[in-house]
Amino acid sequence: MLKKRKVKKHLYIFTNGEKTEYEYFRLLKDWLKNKGEYQLIIKKGIKGSFENLVNQVIKPKKPKHFSAKDGDEIWLVFDIDNEIVENFNKFKLALDLAKAKKLNLAWSNECFELWFLLHFQDLNSKISRNDYHKKLKDFCKKECLEYHKNQDLEKLFEILKSKIAIAIKNAKKIDKEKFDKNPSTEIYKIVEKLIK
Repeated sequence: MLKKRKVKKHLYIFTNGEKTEYEYFRLLKDWLKNKGEYQLIIKKGIKGSFENLVNQVIKPKKPKHFSAKDGDEIWLVFDIDNEIVENFNKFKLALDLAKAKKLNLAWSNECFELWFLLHFQDLNSKISRNDYHKKLKDFCKKECLEYHKNQDLEKLFEILKSKIAIAIKNAKKIDKEKFDKNPSTEIYKIVEKLIK
């Protein structure tokens, strides 16, 4: 008797980051070569606010092949930036809508590069996004790599992939599941799910 082939679950990532987040997850997908139980589908950056991201994801219904009953998941990846702080009421409404639609949230406070930084160091006190870039520059220099914001991530990813376990451990230490905690990131939840 032939065994029935198990169909992979789909994990959709939508981000309002225009380059860095998309590139990181594309490289992660290529590195994993669809091993594990999820097939990763990354949607290129949806410009604008978090509210716009939520509305764009729920507007056309769910993605074409999405099936919650088969274990598919949708993740929204976004930064907690000044726009969210300044328009907190709008953000809260969008947050409630995302939760009601059972969308998974993975934020970084202040920005996605915090996830990169956690590959190199444990961080538990508030620093600004500009400081992330300075620290990343220093760590990359030690690895014989020049770092600058919005760079081509291929060379950086070669360094990061060997330190993913460190980043997950460091991210868990600072994750209080509160988006307003700085620093905090929930990117590890996606990465951990994909590498299992």
